[in-house]
Amino acid sequence: MVESWEPAEFAFRGLQREAGLDSGWRLGHRPSLDGLRGIAVLLVILGHVDNPIMGGHGAYVGVGLFFSLSGFLITALLLDEWAKRARIDLAAFYVRRARRLLPVLTVFTFACLATGVVALAALPAVALYFANWAWILGVDLGAMAHTWSLAVEEQFYILWPSLLAIVLLRGLRAAWWTAIAGAVISMVLILFVAGAGADAHRIMAGSDGRVASLLLGAAVAIAAHRTGRIPWSAPLAACVGACVLVALA
Repeated sequence: MVESWEPAEFAFRGLQREAGLDSGWRLGHRPSLDGLRGIAVLLVILGHVDNPIMGGHGAYVGVGLFFSLSGFLITALLLDEWAKRARIDLAAFYVRRARRLLPVLTVFTFACLATGVVALAALPAVALYFANWAWILGVDLGAMAHTWSLAVEEQFYILWPSLLAIVLLRGLRAAWWTAIAGAVISMVLILFVAGAGADAHRIMAGSDGRVASLLLGAAVAIAAHRTGRIPWSAPLAACVGACVLVALA
């Protein structure tokens, strides 16, 4: 009964209703997401071997799918926290990211240095998460060239949680439109860059174009929290993004 609620709990429930977070949808463990990861891995592998199915386009689509999954998962977790506490603890979020990534990245970096497969000049770009732009500018990243995708994700994680926390004050609808608007702007921008004659590295690794995939995944997570289910439009959005990347490649 409302009369038995403490004032803080009453205010908390009010914030939930105002933000539209009453659907009860939570991320939890979803085996289907593991299946999507498997498909993304297969596409990346196909993109790096001679195959008659997709040629080199498989890697573009596979990485785009990985980005969409990352945007979905991170946003869903942030919304779970918001629904539970009516706030997002940004400091705790970044601590969790550091604990998850830094140990493996550190070991891998030392292994690359010990075996001589990466130059010292590449380390600042890798350590500060701008390896994608360094790669675009021609810096030889050696065996750590694949960290360009990690850099794109981390740049997204620096900005998106804070922006999400702000727009959530206006509700889930505002958050969804923010993600969609950002994705559209990103796709228009990369089309402009491609039309200007940019090479494949610039199109593939630029954060300005790749953020579209991350934001489409975020939009799906927001829609799931708002409606209580993952919308059927999600596969369509993923297919559209994949087709754009293949066309640009």
